[in-house]
Amino acid sequence: MAKKPSKRSKSTMPVAAAKVFAELAFATGRGMDRGITADPAGRAYALAPDARDFWLNGHAKSIPKALQAPGVKWPLVRDIVSLLAQEMGEKAVGFALADATPSDPVVIVKKPHVKKASDEIQQDKRCQAGRRLAARAARKGGKGGSGLFCAI
Repeated sequence: MAKKPSKRSKSTMPVAAAKVFAELAFATGRGMDRGITADPAGRAYALAPDARDFWLNGHAKSIPKALQAPGVKWPLVRDIVSLLAQEMGEKAVGFALADATPSDPVVIVKKPHVKKASDEIQQDKRCQAGRRLAARAARKGGKGGSGLFCAI
């Protein structure tokens, strides 16, 4: 007899996290769209599968964890986290543009570009401050900060 599928898969994300996930994906895309405007050749960009997976897997882990932290309220950190996501997308396209040759018909954003952009955003003063605030708040049982969303 076949096993019944479980009603809830282990990979199911809570609704609140899925909404944040979608918002940040749109913000990252806006940043990538803005970043490609720096290309004098006016080319389009494409996100390589390994780059996409790196981002999606990172966000799938960090967003639910950040939302579950004591005192974190998405409406309070939405603006700064969305801005950081846009900047990360813009930086990733910038790194891809630097690696692209003039003969490339499309600028391919690869995992190393995304990783480098992510690393730079994690070093951003706003992420650093948010992480310190979150760590301090966790020790005191108070409000968390936007830094938890930077852990991608």
